[in-house]
Amino acid sequence: MQEAVAHIFKMDPSKPLPLQNPKGNIQYSLGKPKGTKYDVECFLLQSLSTSGDAVLCTQIKLSCTGCKKCNFNTSVPSSQQRTVQETPDAWQEVFQKTLALFCAIQESGCPFAAEVSAEDFIPESPRACEKDELQCPGKIVFCRDSFHKPFLQCEHQKKGHRAHLYLCNLQEIDSVYLEALFCGNMETIHKYEEQAHAGGFGPLVSCDVVCSAREQKTLCLSFHRNKDGKLTRGVIEHITKCPARFEFYYPNNANDCPFIAVICRNPHSHSNPIPSRTPRIVRRLLEGLLSKLGWRLADATPRRLHMESSFLMGLRKLLGWSELRDPTLSDLHPSLGNTDHAGRIISEVRNQVYLFGTGFEGAKKICNEQALLPKELIYVRTVKTHDIKSQAAFHLNICMFPGMSALLLEMKRISIDTSFKRVHKWQEFEIEAWFSQYNCSMVVARAFINAQSSEAHLVLFQRIFGIAEADMDGHRGQAIGWGKFCQSLCQSMAGYCVYEITKPLHIHVVENVRTALMSLASAEELPLAVYTQIVATIRGGGKKAVDWFRDKEAADGWALAAIYRTKLAVVAGILFGQGVDFRQLEGIEMLLTHGITHRDQPQTYFRRSGHTIIRSVAVQGRKVKGNDSTLQKSYTELSKLQDDATKQISTLKRAMEKGTASEPSIKRLRTIEKKYGDGYSTLSTLECRSSGHIQAPELIEPSKLLPSHVFEVSQSQKPVQPHHTSHCTSPLRPPPPQFVGSHQTYSNSSAPLQFLDSHEPPHSNGYPMAATPSSISHLQSQIPYHSLPPSFPPPPPPPPPHGYSHSYQYYYPNKASQDYYYPYPPR
Repeated sequence: MQEAVAHIFKMDPSKPLPLQNPKGNIQYSLGKPKGTKYDVECFLLQSLSTSGDAVLCTQIKLSCTGCKKCNFNTSVPSSQQRTVQETPDAWQEVFQKTLALFCAIQESGCPFAAEVSAEDFIPESPRACEKDELQCPGKIVFCRDSFHKPFLQCEHQKKGHRAHLYLCNLQEIDSVYLEALFCGNMETIHKYEEQAHAGGFGPLVSCDVVCSAREQKTLCLSFHRNKDGKLTRGVIEHITKCPARFEFYYPNNANDCPFIAVICRNPHSHSNPIPSRTPRIVRRLLEGLLSKLGWRLADATPRRLHMESSFLMGLRKLLGWSELRDPTLSDLHPSLGNTDHAGRIISEVRNQVYLFGTGFEGAKKICNEQALLPKELIYVRTVKTHDIKSQAAFHLNICMFPGMSALLLEMKRISIDTSFKRVHKWQEFEIEAWFSQYNCSMVVARAFINAQSSEAHLVLFQRIFGIAEADMDGHRGQAIGWGKFCQSLCQSMAGYCVYEITKPLHIHVVENVRTALMSLASAEELPLAVYTQIVATIRGGGKKAVDWFRDKEAADGWALAAIYRTKLAVVAGILFGQGVDFRQLEGIEMLLTHGITHRDQPQTYFRRSGHTIIRSVAVQGRKVKGNDSTLQKSYTELSKLQDDATKQISTLKRAMEKGTASEPSIKRLRTIEKKYGDGYSTLSTLECRSSGHIQAPELIEPSKLLPSHVFEVSQSQKPVQPHHTSHCTSPLRPPPPQFVGSHQTYSNSSAPLQFLDSHEPPHSNGYPMAATPSSISHLQSQIPYHSLPPSFPPPPPPPPPHGYSHSYQYYYPNKASQDYYYPYPPR
């Protein structure tokens, strides 16, 4: 015998049937109609005019479409109460984090761009085509450093190619299990996963994911071991073996019988679905509250609704709320506890009100609608796009009442501010002026722009004053006259700024303080730590920043207290915190009771690991980008120094040919050589840290930057001074050491070294000559340096003999020895 359950719903005959059809309130997924019959007698319904007679109805039969489950779910679907997993212990937490990290890396791979072109990249598998074709195809490998610390990196990660995945913060990961997963050590993997299976978790446990048939999920959130031993995500399959059938009876005369009967035959073969569908009647109530928000509906979100007083007042009245805390959307229905689901309902209502959206096209629509209003009520004056050469499209929205035009042309003390950040991706521009006759400051023009170039501001001012002249039926000579008056005042001023001639007049605070000032007008709430840091930055930005913040912090005419709740009274602070904390607890209650998650995608271990990889890649990408920028800057500076060296060498040659002073060129060449050497020495480090995408210019080695023959010619023009022979070297090089040790091992003569007074000329009969440039060049042409020992570090010089208070030098018994101790390699 079949089991059946009947439900009778009351309806309003004056309203359309689709708006109150109970079919839309059933949480079970119903398929298409299986049959429709007309003039069927229903004994469950009674007529208001006649008693006891069956009511003629239209019968519609529907069937339950069943449910969906993971293909690794081997259990039989039942109507048992769902359970929530207990809090994991430490080992389970570490195991699941390790497994999730491995799965996330296998899914994402190396997120950086490939170093090969798209034509050269051929995916190895069909699934690889689903990813970005320009993504790096490198394999992620497990490594350990010299301290046995584990880390993960792309196989293409190396010196000079740092734009690849690199993860080293693995403190909360089981390195042994992770290494086994990457290396394919099935013995260790089986040991870990069997232990996890005994605890009731891990990839070997049967999946328990069951969802409604109307959900769009295709893959399970968990990873499982298939028959081949590979980790893979389960596939959500549709089960259509539910025997339940629904019968709907709609009376032919709704005025005579304002009821609808629903009969469900046969019990369901699966568990009850979660209440993820919002009933139509509840949805209409929510849409009614949203429609009363007015312009606030344009940027309404589930979170902002909980801070909107008018919405909360309507929700209290609708629910008959009498508790101290504010009601939430989930108090209206559990399905609204999912903020993504509630956000979709808000978006649908917003799209019905703003057919052209809430962006630039929506502003155009408002401008066209207000153009039909009386002149004194028009506020949005122009919404246009201007093409500026070598710039992106310039969007301009000007808002001003005709009454503001008169104030604009009468203003004397003007103030222009563009520091507002109340509109996303737009700069809010306003012209404000002080009017002594009214003893107040008033905004005389407001605009929204997406560029701040000088050309854009020129178009902006032209449009604003053009609107003002049209409103006042005035001539542009008024504006021009006012501008000429300001110009005459500036012309009469002598010199520049009397305080600091190089200081721009528009800068009052440094850039980071200015950013902190503007960030206080951002959307919704800031975390306490971030807000504290911003306040500290502002207070450390000088007197002007402190005065600005003190004026805003008073909260009398500013939204800081309303947005950030920084100046609340104790009672208000307690009640505000009560509302925030209760919404968090209520979210947990919705999960435990109804299975409704806070978002469409729960923050599982797998998704959290994926977010970790994304954050790490973002940080690594910023570092690599900074290193590339530094390397490019070094390349540019070295190329410029190389060009400057070439120019200075030419200048030095011309100076020597003309016999003019060459010391300035030599000094500049020394400076260039030092800067070039310092910069060149850091290139290897910068290149190792770069991504490898920076094209390196043709740079020569520092030793070859300055040719030596140029300076030999310059030195040959100077008179030879024998007693200064030890300093006759290239003017760009330091003089050779005055003391060298014994070299008897490499000398052709056994004559000892002699200390000579540097003021006495060297003997010419039988004694060696002094080291002059000519003799050095002569020896360089006779004795090849490659015949000398490859590495012979000079020993420390011996102390001078007692009694010598002046400089001294060595003289060698033959020219070969003297040439060997000249600085090597030769210039």
